Amino acid sequence: MRWREVKRRDKRVIKKEVEVMKDFVYGKFIARLFALVMDMFMIIIPINLLIGAVFGMEALKNPETSPMAGLVQLGLLALTTIIFWAIAGQTPGKRAFNLQVVDSKTLNIAPLWKLVIRYIAYFVSLISLIGFFIPLFRKDNKTLHDIISGTIVIEKKDS
Repeated sequence: MRWREVKRRDKRVIKKEVEVMKDFVYGKFIARLFALVMDMFMIIIPINLLIGAVFGMEALKNPETSPMAGLVQLGLLALTTIIFWAIAGQTPGKRAFNLQVVDSKTLNIAPLWKLVIRYIAYFVSLISLIGFFIPLFRKDNKTLHDIISGTIVIEKKDS
């Protein structure tokens, strides 16, 4: 294959990628907020009930009685959330609002390492609080944890 042909083909591939990038809508701030609240009920409460059954309800009320309960709770929450993101790019709350977490460059489900970074970056957003409100000032509606991990939340197409 001649160099001109390779160069021409690369331009077509880039053009297709740009067309794909135009063919999506960023997830709205309010939908993401409601999805987060819904996830609290659908993921965190069942995990807390499980922790209460295994370690006793006193462990949930007073973490000093069983520090292991807190670690198990955090681990289960991380594992559950990352598995949901890795399989479908959606937690139950995001699914209810037709949102999906994807890689910002490929628009496919993000690789596992980016999802782990995204989950850890949640705590940076939580500590700063401003991290969750950054989408109000950005056109692409990215939160701080999206910026750190290289992901975006988009409205999933019905297919």
